[in-house]
Amino acid sequence: IIALAVASAFVAPVYAAEVTLSGDLEIRFHQGEDDGLSSTTDDGDIVVTATEQVGDLSIKAVISAEDLQDAADGDVELHVSGGFGTVAVGDVDNAAASIDEMADVAEANGGTEQVSLATAEAIAVQTVRWTLPEIVPGLVAHVSMGFEAGAANTSSADELDTTSYGARYSVGGVTLGAGVLEVEDAAYDPTYTAISYGNGPLYVAYA
Repeated sequence: IIALAVASAFVAPVYAAEVTLSGDLEIRFHQGEDDGLSSTTDDGDIVVTATEQVGDLSIKAVISAEDLQDAADGDVELHVSGGFGTVAVGDVDNAAASIDEMADVAEANGGTEQVSLATAEAIAVQTVRWTLPEIVPGLVAHVSMGFEAGAANTSSADELDTTSYGARYSVGGVTLGAGVLEVEDAAYDPTYTAISYGNGPLYVAYA
């Protein structure tokens, strides 16, 4: 926020962008048999988003702190949208992890760590994701590549590249999703499927 304020003092066009502040807080209450009622701050996010229309292109920049308990855990993203769809660059989810968000409601304790695509984007340092234009209403498809990846799920300490594909289709409140993450020289390539249903305040998902 301070960096944005400093930038706005020296760059006049910054005032033309629409800037929003958002976030969420997840607090868990636990009733133990022996230790009584306790609570834990599981997750806290804060997000600064700036959007700007440049000709036929829509530009969005996102700076976020994903875990307020860990100041180093933050993301920087740039999204460019037009007739070609949307190209996102930076600390963005890969294509399969974008589908995984369907069931990622309670981030801190919302899933297993066995073959988690929700954290698969951490394998790559930088990701380029292309969201294709919507050809069929309700169908969203992603393709992504990750660069300078670490050695997660591999037997090598070399830098690795990742490729990912994912799609989801929504109709009548029901959403079906599937994706795959291919890691260079990995022992396996994780796959992901999910189904969700939303109606007003009700949201149910299975992954």
